[in-house]
Amino acid sequence: MHHTPPKSWPLAPGATRRVVTICCCCHRRCHRLLNAYVHAGGTPDKATLAHFRPLELELAAYAWATADHSGPGHLPYTLDSGEDHGSQ
Repeated sequence: MHHTPPKSWPLAPGATRRVVTICCCCHRRCHRLLNAYVHAGGTPDKATLAHFRPLELELAAYAWATADHSGPGHLPYTLDSGEDHGSQ
């Protein structure tokens, strides 16, 4: 299960968080794409977007559009990679 926008992101007024079922590979790739949104301060360039699948593009666009980008606790900030680093 994956929340979009991520649970750590504040929601814009009236926005809702969606819960979707995706595989672990798609989860990691979504986090990479969300990081690209954060670093770009909005939609990344076409060259970056070309590396992602339609579902990943849809989920990231929805997450960015429904996140709160103003006020305390606002974006941008970088998500972790979504990589499973295992127990240490």
